[in-house]
Amino acid sequence: MPRPVSMNVSTMPMLSPAAILELVAAITLQRQEGKAVAEIMADLVEHVRDLLRADRVLIYQMSAPTVAPATWTVAWEACLPTLPSLRGHPVQDPLVKADWWPRYQQRQSVAVANEREASLSLDDLAQWRCLQVRAVLATPMVVRQALWGLWVVQSQRPRTWQPVDIQLLEHLALHSSSFVDQPEFSAGHPAQPHPTARASSIDANPDSAEVARQADSRWKAAIEGSGAGLWDWNMQTNRVFYSRQWKASLGYDEADIGEDLSEWDSRVHPEDKAAAYAALEAHIQGQTPTYQSEHRLRCKDGSYRWMLDRGQVIEHTPDRKPLRMIGINNDITSHKDIEVALRQSEESLRESRNKYQTLFETLPLGIAITDAQGHILEVNPASEQLLGLTANEQTARTYDAPDWQIIRPDGSPMPASEFASVRALQDNCFVHNVEMGIVKATGDITWISVSAAPIPLEQYGVAICYVDITARKQLEQSLALANFSLEQLGVAALWVDREGLIRQANHHLCTSLGYGRNEVIMQPIHHVVPDLTDHWPVFWDAVRSQQHLITQAHHRTKDGVEFPVEVIVRHIQFMGEEYIFALAQDIRDRLRTETQLRLQSTALEACADAVVITDLQGRVEWANPAFTTITQYSLEEAKGKNPRELVKSGRHPERFYQNLWQTILSGQCWRGEIINRRKDGTLYYEFSTITPVFDDQGHIHHFIAIKQDISERKAIELTLRQQSERERMIQVITHRIRQSLNLSQILETTVAEVREFLDVDRVLIYRFHSDQTRVVIAESVASPWPPALGFEMPNTYFAELEHCLPVQGDIEVINDVNQAVLEPCHREILVQLQAQAKLMVPLWQGEMLWGMIVAHQCRSPRVWQSLDRGCFIQLAVQLEIAIQQAELYRQLEQANQELEHLATQDGLTQIANRRTFNRIVEIEWERMQRDQQFLSLLLIDVDHFKRYNDHYGHQAGDQCLCQVAQVLQQSAKRPADLVARYGGEEFAVLLPQTDATGAIQVAQEIQSTLRALAIEHRYSPVVPYITVSIGLSSVVPSSNLSIDQWVYQADQALYAAKAQGRNGYFQTP
Repeated sequence: MPRPVSMNVSTMPMLSPAAILELVAAITLQRQEGKAVAEIMADLVEHVRDLLRADRVLIYQMSAPTVAPATWTVAWEACLPTLPSLRGHPVQDPLVKADWWPRYQQRQSVAVANEREASLSLDDLAQWRCLQVRAVLATPMVVRQALWGLWVVQSQRPRTWQPVDIQLLEHLALHSSSFVDQPEFSAGHPAQPHPTARASSIDANPDSAEVARQADSRWKAAIEGSGAGLWDWNMQTNRVFYSRQWKASLGYDEADIGEDLSEWDSRVHPEDKAAAYAALEAHIQGQTPTYQSEHRLRCKDGSYRWMLDRGQVIEHTPDRKPLRMIGINNDITSHKDIEVALRQSEESLRESRNKYQTLFETLPLGIAITDAQGHILEVNPASEQLLGLTANEQTARTYDAPDWQIIRPDGSPMPASEFASVRALQDNCFVHNVEMGIVKATGDITWISVSAAPIPLEQYGVAICYVDITARKQLEQSLALANFSLEQLGVAALWVDREGLIRQANHHLCTSLGYGRNEVIMQPIHHVVPDLTDHWPVFWDAVRSQQHLITQAHHRTKDGVEFPVEVIVRHIQFMGEEYIFALAQDIRDRLRTETQLRLQSTALEACADAVVITDLQGRVEWANPAFTTITQYSLEEAKGKNPRELVKSGRHPERFYQNLWQTILSGQCWRGEIINRRKDGTLYYEFSTITPVFDDQGHIHHFIAIKQDISERKAIELTLRQQSERERMIQVITHRIRQSLNLSQILETTVAEVREFLDVDRVLIYRFHSDQTRVVIAESVASPWPPALGFEMPNTYFAELEHCLPVQGDIEVINDVNQAVLEPCHREILVQLQAQAKLMVPLWQGEMLWGMIVAHQCRSPRVWQSLDRGCFIQLAVQLEIAIQQAELYRQLEQANQELEHLATQDGLTQIANRRTFNRIVEIEWERMQRDQQFLSLLLIDVDHFKRYNDHYGHQAGDQCLCQVAQVLQQSAKRPADLVARYGGEEFAVLLPQTDATGAIQVAQEIQSTLRALAIEHRYSPVVPYITVSIGLSSVVPSSNLSIDQWVYQADQALYAAKAQGRNGYFQTP
């Protein structure tokens, strides 16, 4: 007895070329092993119905193919259990009419996706509807050039037939045509034929051979269409058919490769050949159901590509030796490349990790890493050495533990809030070079400079770096002590290097010469000691030779005043460099008589402050050059005139001058600030000290005024005040912006506040949408300038701006639109908005450019000050924060709404859940009890739903429940009615103000709507569609009946409805 061969195709997830190949192999094996054609055909229609997921598959046989009208009979059939069998019955199908024959004779298939689209008569449509046919696929079976029958696939619903569906049916029609042409079938003999019957019949029948060749051609075309390469191996002749796609995948033309197994063997990579042959041999020996191998094949250009080769023996000799094997070849090179790339990436990652660990262990800098709570996780050896604590001692602490004894540079205790690590973690920012002293257990202090940076990983906190600066601090202390000593000396002291440049000077020298310290440092020595002009090299050699020298020289002040000094000079070597250290003592006291007046006069002449001597009436008698420098009036122009006549600005009231004169005439010194006007009309601030000069009798006879130009200082003070005021205003505006979490309010507040703050004519905000549109969504504009709210800016307007403003904090500044170099589109928009000056800052949200905030000056061009620009950027940053907070608030609101929905709605059916039902029942019960009105309850159960789930699957079951829920919602029409999922396939409908009659009407409408919907349920013993059983209870709530009792009554009514046969309702008495 030949062993049975099963067709394992119904388990495949979807129809594919591989499934067609498997089915062809199964048919061929069954026929070779002697299985009767009738049995093969019966099995075949069952498998085709499973593969195509069809409702019915039939084979029509024509009894008299040469005579019209012919009679047709259903020869084989496979259908759903719920459909009546048609096997052996005459065919009542419009498809067998003679009108279709010419098409069948040409072996053309007929595919009808929807009965309404077919060109059928009313009678033909009626026949199809009687057979419950909505879509059909038919393929002719042609035997010896004559129509023998039809393969027919029917669907009870409209269906779009895919090309692979049609290919499968046409392929099977060709193969089955060769079977039904066998003598055993055509003669009606049921005896089992010899296994060689197929080959002999094909040899004897040329038409059958042609059919077989067409069948081979069809399935080969189907496989080729999938993009796979096909091969067909005759294992007796060792000849192999390689498809065009097989050759093309290796870069060969059709004629480049012959039909011999060596064509494959010679192209297999030497390293892969053994494994490929082992897999092939295992399948040929019957050890594996299919052959499968991954190996490389050489391409025409010499390169190799990875292939997934699969195949199966489909023909055997009577003694079970393989005759024929077919298979497909898929290129998997890209998958292999991905595997190699992943392995290389992992190796690179391991190498990088090792490098970083080596750096961590060997760096001479102390390094510590904490978690997000500040616990120290890891330290390197340098940290142990610097802090004098082992790794275990450090990891047992947190970064702000009280065990740390830390002092500030001034020696006072440093609180943890000032630690670099604490600040970095709390403020989420990089903290640089915080100096602190570590007090060790021995009392020694190690001075370190600490930097800390947050680690952007969830489980980590900050990375801390320590640098030992103890030696530097000690040197600084020594230098500070030496500098302090020099500063306390009552003489001038300075250091001069070999090149004659002053490297250090004490305060006494600077003040005595009128220099700031920075003005003196690195100046040539001859600027201070003019005696050394052109003589420095000789002087250096003399001091270096003698090591110590005392001499007299002159010092020159910043104003050019020279005075005699006695100098003690010493040659010193310090830190590898050579210097001259000099102490200079002013010796003018020795020359008091001769030089005092000259020095005083020189001092007055060279003084940067104006010095003016007036008579008793205030008329100028003498003034120093600084007076001319400050006021632009020469001494000749000022003599004999009162300064008020020259420089009065008009900024002070008359009472101010009256108080001034009253003070100095009373013999007191007057000091104060005065706003005066220069000769060129510009204003300046001066600080004046006016002192009366008395004669021997105590009478005032002159006034001396010292006037210092403080315009620069006042400008700085004004700038600082303005900056302080702007910062205060920014804080106020920021507070107003953040008072709301509504984005529209935030934007409206921002544009209004910024326009007022900057005193501009227009402030607007562009929003960049995901569809690439840029729209003005907020604006504040002064009259009469045109509004731009809602205006959509063209893409070209922002083309250059998106390149110019790539990062947060950038700003575009245009002081004068007419003078700026702009793109035509940019200029056109600004002219349209009548803007003459512009500020623009991008608004970012993370990595995304959210929009732009723009300020326009329309009334005139404007030179934007640095304060304006800085404030505008600060306000933009605050706006970005407010936008982000508004978005987070919106997301929170949305999440709350979703949570509320999840808490009250059933996740599957989107109707109320059991919790919501219980809550509403209590409310309606109290309301109906108070109003003494009827309250009705319908408990509804889907009949035989478990069977539906078992046969159709849980996904179909879920869809069924959703459809039932929709029917219930349609039937409960009033706003007060409630439909809820009570549990599993059970539902509840609550009907306030509804008596039993109304409840019955709703129940009837539910069953009527479900009946019209006709949700298929072929496995229901009631009817072949979904039905429900309903239990009704209608009461006027009272204190004598509880809600639980009432629900129990409805539940008992539901059981009664089920007991009566289901698909009905039952009302409690």
